[in-house]
Amino acid sequence: MSRLPDVLWLNTSPSLQYFAQPLLCYLSDLVTIQEWKYSQSQDEVSSLDNAVALLDDHLKSSNRPVHLIGHSTGGLLGLLYSRRYPEKVTAVFK
Repeated sequence: MSRLPDVLWLNTSPSLQYFAQPLLCYLSDLVTIQEWKYSQSQDEVSSLDNAVALLDDHLKSSNRPVHLIGHSTGGLLGLLYSRRYPEKVTAVFK
């Protein structure tokens, strides 16, 4: 299994990703961080179930639990994921 970073930033809003850059730059000096992006199409059902499934596919390559962080819907996604797969998450910060 490959090793994922210590922290995974959950980005669910491409239009707002610019505002997260200062925080991500700061955190990257402290921990290994990676950004995971999800963008819901206009034709997609208003549910984060698909995002949770895609995030789980991404985290299957991890050999240990990770910290999930996100703002707004990204934080909600992290919370939903951690409730469904608590063994794969160290902490969720929103």
